[in-house]
Amino acid sequence: MRSQNPRNRLVFSLVFVGLLIATVLVSSWLLPATSIEPGYAQRNLFISTTHPFGTDWLGRDMFARTMMGMRLSLVIGLVTAGLSSLIAVVLGAIAALGGSVADHIVSWLIDLFIGMPHLVFMILIAFVAGGGVKGVILGVGLTHWPSLARLIRAEIMKLATEPYVEVSRRTGFGRLRVFWSHILPQVESLIVV
Repeated sequence: MRSQNPRNRLVFSLVFVGLLIATVLVSSWLLPATSIEPGYAQRNLFISTTHPFGTDWLGRDMFARTMMGMRLSLVIGLVTAGLSSLIAVVLGAIAALGGSVADHIVSWLIDLFIGMPHLVFMILIAFVAGGGVKGVILGVGLTHWPSLARLIRAEIMKLATEPYVEVSRRTGFGRLRVFWSHILPQVESLIVV
């Protein structure tokens, strides 16, 4: 049996996930808004061509509700992942490149967030933000960054001692330029994962 090239598997996986996300987003926007409104004449219908997943006890189309729920879940997941990754990268870089005082402050902040009851803190942030989708995005995004920030901090500290980074610093590059040119490309894989 031949082993597949890992790059081919990665491309196939990315294409499959991209098509799945595009299908969910497009189908949820193409469905009429009336398909999730109650229709008591169509209660508890079995699977058919007009209702691929049937209807619920209020007569709402389960396929339309599933697609709209998946769209909302994808949006929340992508936005919260982006928000928490951004916070982790910024704080990890500040801790690793900002000197010992910045490192102590960021490390203390990471330990504080890791030590707090995660679910309670997330609910508190969502409540303060007013609930709803915005509250969920802020609650999840503002509580899921500490472990990634700690990992990025450690990786940047390791990379900061590499010879090519030292050469860049000695040739006159500032911390920010060294970070953008040499360090960030090396930690990109951590951020993407």
